[in-house]
Amino acid sequence: MGKTVNLSLRVPEELHLKMKILAAVQNKNMSELFISWLEKQSVTVPDFATKAKPKKRKTGKAGVRKDQNPNADEEIIKKSILKYKASGLSLQKISDQLQADGMPTIRGGKWQKGTVAGLVKKYEAQDPLFFTKS
Repeated sequence: MGKTVNLSLRVPEELHLKMKILAAVQNKNMSELFISWLEKQSVTVPDFATKAKPKKRKTGKAGVRKDQNPNADEEIIKKSILKYKASGLSLQKISDQLQADGMPTIRGGKWQKGTVAGLVKKYEAQDPLFFTKS
């Protein structure tokens, strides 16, 4: 039976991003990628380090998250956030308004400032001009 060890490394953000992309392209997790790199460098890798179990994904059928709220319509949420953001409301006021409107969250919890901030960041990444549209 192997021993579980947590190896923490500090790498520059740019290198970390490149490793994540490479791991995704090779269909490996970052640990497997790092171990294979070490083996190519003639570094002895202990047996316990090569027997890592792959992480289970939180998705079920057709890429829908298992913790997804079936009552939440992300397109309606997106339009509501756009409307409230365009009217100049703060993230806290937007979360309060969505809660008051009875808008279900994507995971079924309560609307929080951080939840709205995360969605704003997500929508801006998908479409940088998102908050300039009316």
